Amino acid sequence: MLMYKILRKVYRKAVEFLKERDVVLSYARKSYSQEGEDILLERLFFGEDNGFYVDVGSHHPFRYSNTYLLYKKGWRGINIDAMPGSKRLFDRFRPRDINIEVGISNFIGSVEYYMFESSALNTFSKSLAEEYVRDGFRLVGTRIVNVMPLSLVLDKYMPEGEKISVMSIDVEGEDMKVLQSNDWNKYRPKVILIEILGVGSIEHLMQTEEFRFLQEKGYGLFAKTVSTAFFRDLASL
Repeated sequence: MLMYKILRKVYRKAVEFLKERDVVLSYARKSYSQEGEDILLERLFFGEDNGFYVDVGSHHPFRYSNTYLLYKKGWRGINIDAMPGSKRLFDRFRPRDINIEVGISNFIGSVEYYMFESSALNTFSKSLAEEYVRDGFRLVGTRIVNVMPLSLVLDKYMPEGEKISVMSIDVEGEDMKVLQSNDWNKYRPKVILIEILGVGSIEHLMQTEEFRFLQEKGYGLFAKTVSTAFFRDLASL
């Protein structure tokens, strides 16, 4: 009898704990991005359930993804990543999307691709790869990977009549080459979010090549996380 009473008490405590946990979780918001970028995008495009994105350096269908939360809401888009084997994973878990395995640069050719144990660090930048190694990250190998301009990829894969609402760029230090390779007269996302490494303050950000380039293209800065800057097409306001 004593054991029965003890078990009943433990059971009641467990039920109370689970109920309290469910209450707490009901106020939580799920994010798949590294710094909550997808929550900001969800807020910015609130009520829009069928937009289109282009994710350059998409990395993984869920992990550190700036677009998966939008995908869950009904959006679709183009995911582009240079990592060998990445397309297979995206085809499995993001079948509504167009998934492309290629590097993006400002020319057509092939480049050495540095691959790390933590694949989010994979990069075409030799200097950045060497910096990561000095910081203790393990380089597992290199591969020669084909690259091409973003404009050519979009010319080939953009659905006819579709407009880009969001472009996410996260390519470990090679973002200027991505920006330079787009046709800005033809493909103008409403919002661009771009990882710019080593930039802390807004003042520092405003001195970067990326900021000046996008400003010249008619985009204005309107938000920032630790490493990601958000720009909006001023003509679409």
